[in-house]
Amino acid sequence: MFDELLEKTGYVNLLIDEGTEEAAARLDNISELKNKIVKYEEENENPTLGELLEEIALVADIDSLDEEDNRVILMTLHSAKGLEFPCVFMGGMEDRLFPSAMSMNSEDEDGLEEERRLCYVGITRAMERLYLSAARTRMINGSTNANPISRFVKEIPEELLEMDNKSKDVARRPVMPINLEAGTGFTGKPYISKEIVINKSTNLNYSVGDTVEHAKFGIGEVTDIKMGGKDYEVTVDFQKVGPKKMFASFAKLKKM
Repeated sequence: MFDELLEKTGYVNLLIDEGTEEAAARLDNISELKNKIVKYEEENENPTLGELLEEIALVADIDSLDEEDNRVILMTLHSAKGLEFPCVFMGGMEDRLFPSAMSMNSEDEDGLEEERRLCYVGITRAMERLYLSAARTRMINGSTNANPISRFVKEIPEELLEMDNKSKDVARRPVMPINLEAGTGFTGKPYISKEIVINKSTNLNYSVGDTVEHAKFGIGEVTDIKMGGKDYEVTVDFQKVGPKKMFASFAKLKKM
């Protein structure tokens, strides 16, 4: 299907004719995607397109990041799980963006709760300083909107927020650095409408070298366990998807 799609769209020939460095980079990406598809089919007895796309979405450049590099890292909240940084910036903290309009309009509260958990994961990536920013207006799908600050921000205790006094409308649309005690994250439980607290797992029933099973990634071997601020960071080398870092409390690994 992949080869037929490329043939019918003529995309490869278009890039070849373009002859630019950017086109060459895109051709490399197409080739690497083909490699990924072949490898995925070889390693899975019952390969599906949905599972392949999920696996590709979990691959992040952060996995190969050199910690000695002095640079700004841009990543999704999902790929930030299990990592910590001295300073973290979270942009787009507006209702209908985060949380999304879909989760806000849904009758199922699970979607909103999942986004709330994801927000808390992002907040606790910061070791020393956290900046939460919201735009006064934002253009989405061709329309300019003025959405209120995210409800997730409003659920944080005011004493933990340091408002930007330069804002004329600071009560509704501030840019807020949150001062965190170095290395500890929040010094108390977050005030959230449905309280979500990431607790350190004190009684892990597995250790380095053990074989464990994950509901999504399958079977793998624990290669590293270390403390990550609020929880243990567990690295598992899975048979299907390779090494992954995850929080013990979220991973819910089962010892085999």
